[in-house]
Amino acid sequence: MAVNTINPIGFGLSTTTSALFPTFSNLGLSQTISQLSASLLSPLINSSTEQELAALSAQIQQNDAGQVNVGDAVSFTQTQSGFLQEVNSALDQLSSLSVQAQDPTLSPSDLSNINTEFTQLQSFVSSVGSQTFNSVNLFSSGGIGVALGNSSTSLPLGGVDLSGAVSSVVAPTTSLATTVAAASASSVIATAIQNLSTLSATVGSNLQTLNIANQSLSVFGLSLQSFGTDLIPPFGFSSSFNQLA
Repeated sequence: MAVNTINPIGFGLSTTTSALFPTFSNLGLSQTISQLSASLLSPLINSSTEQELAALSAQIQQNDAGQVNVGDAVSFTQTQSGFLQEVNSALDQLSSLSVQAQDPTLSPSDLSNINTEFTQLQSFVSSVGSQTFNSVNLFSSGGIGVALGNSSTSLPLGGVDLSGAVSSVVAPTTSLATTVAAASASSVIATAIQNLSTLSATVGSNLQTLNIANQSLSVFGLSLQSFGTDLIPPFGFSSSFNQLA
């Protein structure tokens, strides 16, 4: 069906429709909609439908914002995971050094060199606990809450208290100054490695939760767009759209 060139719809249907259904732009339909005749469409759109479309638009924007929040939380969680892997590697090195330091044939100089390397790794592990993501502390016992597009809905993520998990390892009293101290340090490090494993499991669970939430929001977004399409079925121009696209 050919469409004559006419004035835009008074209440801005093309703008509203483009905002609600971005896929229209991909199909080349946005321009077509803006050219539809007010005389043809005005009987089909009433104030009630306009209100429903406005409410739907708000819901879609909230849902989109929720997906952005989840995306940021995924990045946050993946950053946590990356640092935990580095800490795990450092703890493995600390464990190895603590075993070396228990060698009774080491000279005082050799033991001192091993202890120096041990101290440097301790400092690194300690520093990771204060790392941030966009000025937000990555590691705390409280965790974070992710808004999912509705002000009353927040997705809680489990806390990751790295400082608490490795506190004994980075304590000044933990050293390899002597073979006896090295044996004690070895035990402390083994416990920290177990603690880190628990934190890694928490991060993995958080990431899985976020992925499920993202999928749910994506499906809900498609449902909202489908509902918006159902609000304006009287257009009856689907075949015309296909011809003009």
